[in-house]
Amino acid sequence: MNSLDRARLEIERARTPALAIGAVGVLIALIVGLIDSHRGAAWGWQGFFRSYVFAYAFWVSIPLGCLAMLMLHHCTSGWWGFPLRRIFEAGSRTIWFMAVLFIPILIGMSKIYPWTQPGGIPDDPVNHFKKIYLQPGGFIVRTVVYFAIWIVLAYLLNKWSAEQDRTGDQIFKDRMVSLAAPGLVLWSLILTGASIDWVLSLEPRGGGNFC
Repeated sequence: MNSLDRARLEIERARTPALAIGAVGVLIALIVGLIDSHRGAAWGWQGFFRSYVFAYAFWVSIPLGCLAMLMLHHCTSGWWGFPLRRIFEAGSRTIWFMAVLFIPILIGMSKIYPWTQPGGIPDDPVNHFKKIYLQPGGFIVRTVVYFAIWIVLAYLLNKWSAEQDRTGDQIFKDRMVSLAAPGLVLWSLILTGASIDWVLSLEPRGGGNFC
């Protein structure tokens, strides 16, 4: 058994306990939220969903960071990236999983974002654009677009990398290089939009226009 096989075996052994611990944590959080809501506590489901957003913002940064570093490596073709390239590729392949984990945020939108409630944004000229931009339908559509683009970028880069390893054809490397530069620009713009939608809009009454 080589080192790669041993590493895979260790990962397989840790997977089930990790999933079990995660499931128990989710169950405890749901029970606490349910009890607090039943008691009429201010924390309740609002606290649960807002905490979920906070944790989500941290964890989604890992696969998105891996995707950015992968594209940066393809742009520079530097030797620094070759030892880390497989890690970046593996991390980028979990973006679809983070898309699935965004579903609880969509379910709890009314508990998370004040702008989903009547009067959540003051009706004045300063906040006029916010009232237009911050709509549940637009929020959902933009989120779908964000993840669709991220997933496509990660899919193509991983697919072409695997094809290059299998065939040794230079064309796949050229494709990755050609996609990486515009992909980085697109990644940056989308991440800015996602940060506004998911995090900054938690306090839509803040001074000035954030969009």
